[in-house]
Amino acid sequence: MFFVYLLRCCDGSIYIGYTKNIERRIAQHNAGQVSWTRSRLPASLIYRELFSTREKAVAREEMLKSGFGRKWIKKRFKENHSAARQAGDVEGPSTNADQ
Repeated sequence: MFFVYLLRCCDGSIYIGYTKNIERRIAQHNAGQVSWTRSRLPASLIYRELFSTREKAVAREEMLKSGFGRKWIKKRFKENHSAARQAGDVEGPSTNADQ
């Protein structure tokens, strides 16, 4: 299984990535082992989706990094959605994501 994930960094920026081991990868980010997030720590997980294959995860990551994907992220995760995040609305679909 593979995850596509979004991290919110301390400067408000959002990192988009994919991984097979999400716990390890987030730990790497917060340990300063990922160059892009190193100067933007701490970073917190705000969204994740589960995929059955690497190819599907990479395709979703690429879509999220596109103009359309970034607009969707900006709309869905703008700062005034903090109440939704506090209520636990931080994960994407884990069963329908790779259909």
